[in-house]
Amino acid sequence: MSSRCNVVAKLQNAETGKRKRFHDKLMGMYPHKYELISSNQQNGDCSIWVTAAKLELDDGSWACQVTANDFYIQDTLTSHPVRLVVRGAPQVLRYTATPEIFVESGQSMNLSVVVCADPRPRSVAWEWGSLRLQGGNEMGKFKINDVIQEEGEDCYLTTIHVKDTSVTDSRTYYLLVENDKGRDTHAVELYVNEPLQMSILVIVAGAFLDGLLVLVCVCIYAIKAEKCNFSSN
Repeated sequence: MSSRCNVVAKLQNAETGKRKRFHDKLMGMYPHKYELISSNQQNGDCSIWVTAAKLELDDGSWACQVTANDFYIQDTLTSHPVRLVVRGAPQVLRYTATPEIFVESGQSMNLSVVVCADPRPRSVAWEWGSLRLQGGNEMGKFKINDVIQEEGEDCYLTTIHVKDTSVTDSRTYYLLVENDKGRDTHAVELYVNEPLQMSILVIVAGAFLDGLLVLVCVCIYAIKAEKCNFSSN
């Protein structure tokens, strides 16, 4: 991604004599990421520096809007939009994916992740163990959907499906995305809970009944022995 870029926006005021004041050169919720270039914006120049431009944050249309300190005066000015295109390696939007997934054995697992990239990703694949599956393919219980373009420009959705999960599917699954500028990876842990098998439950129940039967027999024998001793006396 670009380390520093310039977004140029020019305010045009039809009413002469209007003056707008900018309180600070630093802007936005990310300290030192966005900074006004000119220290004097009275000429309508509100161009800014964008540091460490990111596709998911900065790509898109920008416009400068200035509002007077007095909110009773409806004289807000807005510049013409400027298109900022951020090109670079893919970026997996990690907040769109759960890092750990828990399912019961026999259930299906569906995991979707959003990736932003410009140029468009040339390769989207999932890896687990010694297996690798490209988007638009399936193998046995595993299927990778073709990437779907999201509402946001240059962002895409990839989804992996696992049918009839078993305890052997518990492992780390890696998403690998590549384009002409580079690559990005993302790991997701899948945990499959295996319920006790019916045969094990039958064995445990049988052992419990056998123990209970032995205990009853011992009690009966002890009662009879006590009665015999009493009769002899």
